[in-house]
Amino acid sequence: MRIEDKRSQYNCKSKYVPLKKIPTWKEHLAKHAHAESAAYSKIETFNEKISIFVGDITQLEIDAIVNADTKTLLGGGGGDVKYYNLV
Repeated sequence: MRIEDKRSQYNCKSKYVPLKKIPTWKEHLAKHAHAESAAYSKIETFNEKISIFVGDITQLEIDAIVNADTKTLLGGGGGDVKYYNLV
């Protein structure tokens, strides 16, 4: 399916948020001079794969939102939610 056809079916209409608009952890810290270098992961590749998003996750332009379904994975505050872009 073409991306334009996919977008025409979004419940949020034109209010979607493409992943490329969400900065990685590395980009986020680079923009904030007050950020401590200790906030970086020791594994550099994580800094380029982890992002912070504050907003309505149903507007993210992703293919799946998966939440933990076992007691051992429950975070209590939504921190255990995973997002997948299957492109």
